[in-house]
Amino acid sequence: MSDIKELKLNVKVNGKNTEFACPFTTEVVDKFHTKYNFVIEGELRSAMEMEVYFKTKNRYKVMGFRNGKAPKHTIEQFYGKGVWIEDTVDMALEACYNGLLKQVLADEALVASPEYSVDKVELDKYTFSFTACVMPEILVENYTGLDVEKVAPVEVTDADVDKALDSERDKLACWEEVTDRPVANGDSVNIDYSGSVDGVKFDGGTAEKQDLVIGSGTFIPGFEDQIIGMNIGEDRDITVTFPENYGAENLAGKEAVFAIKLHEIKVKVLPELDDEFAKDASDDCDTLDQLKAKLRRELEEKAVKNAENATEGKLVDKLLENNPIEFPEEYYDFIAENAIRQEMQQQGIPVDLYLKYVKTTMEEMVKSYKEGDNFKYAIENEKVRLIMTAIVKKENITAEESDVEAKIAEYAEKAEKSVEDYKKEMREGEDRYIANVVVNDKLRKFLLDNNNIK
Repeated sequence: MSDIKELKLNVKVNGKNTEFACPFTTEVVDKFHTKYNFVIEGELRSAMEMEVYFKTKNRYKVMGFRNGKAPKHTIEQFYGKGVWIEDTVDMALEACYNGLLKQVLADEALVASPEYSVDKVELDKYTFSFTACVMPEILVENYTGLDVEKVAPVEVTDADVDKALDSERDKLACWEEVTDRPVANGDSVNIDYSGSVDGVKFDGGTAEKQDLVIGSGTFIPGFEDQIIGMNIGEDRDITVTFPENYGAENLAGKEAVFAIKLHEIKVKVLPELDDEFAKDASDDCDTLDQLKAKLRRELEEKAVKNAENATEGKLVDKLLENNPIEFPEEYYDFIAENAIRQEMQQQGIPVDLYLKYVKTTMEEMVKSYKEGDNFKYAIENEKVRLIMTAIVKKENITAEESDVEAKIAEYAEKAEKSVEDYKKEMREGEDRYIANVVVNDKLRKFLLDNNNIK
């Protein structure tokens, strides 16, 4: 079934922009794809061809005429009537493509740029089509009145507090040099190393005076274990095998020999568990008992927060179950590429520079990402985002100016600054980010208030 519509296209006629009606038919391919069929003929095609003539006539040399002065029919006599076809088809494609985007698809959620297909080109008629992939509007339902079991906070034990204390001790630990024993697990060593595969050194496999904590898992499996037992000044060759999934393909699965020289051994020394340690670990604690009580409170607060997040996670699972979303294949590529770009942005890696350095393409990275475990989480996160966005729209949840001001005041108080000073230090666009935070807070409250959490 098709539906006939038309675009309004401007083509220059005698140097003036003239509007032409360009009919097209639409065909629904499936729930995601629509095909737009065009036939360019008659006055519109002739006008486009004439505009192409004026734009390109300087290309053609005709005996007896200065460059660019030969009439259209004369050029056609020398080069053939089809001389304008390629450029005119390109003009028609571009005009119809831009017209579709601005006049038909402007308010649609395009997943990717429409793809074109040139079906038939004749001397006086061009037939082509564009296929657009559009993500349908998400129509949410069954998102209130849901029964969700509340998750209880886990109990904080003395062992949990002791573990938190150990973490604080570790932060305040110092490293002391030892000279009277060999390397033990947990020591920090300073080494030179030089790696080779089949007797040939490889890039990145050589370094001097490098610090390494034995047991940290920083180096490839087996490397750190074989340094245990070495004495200061000792040289030792160790053999390791690179993992099959190692980042450098030329080393993946290969056996390598590293020549090691040990320069220094240090042992971690932890502070005593006493009141002095408590004062160093926290500005508002004078005794070890006070520090323990503070750590317990923090752990209990974290347990409550984790329980709240787990409860909200159950609610989200219900929303996903009640509002199944299907994606076109193109959207999976979009999700994968977006996830890749976000990860690189968080790491401060320019995408184009990375692609050039590793000699790959975004298409290849997308294909690889879609085969990994993180892809299913990216899909689920996108479904949640779409559902939440639809609820916000349906319930008309907005951030009023007073809401944003209140949130800024809250941030300023936490930063121990005046609202005026905080605003002066805000980055460009941060007010929009804060508005989004407000909307998300209101959405969360709406869902919790309108569902049965018990």
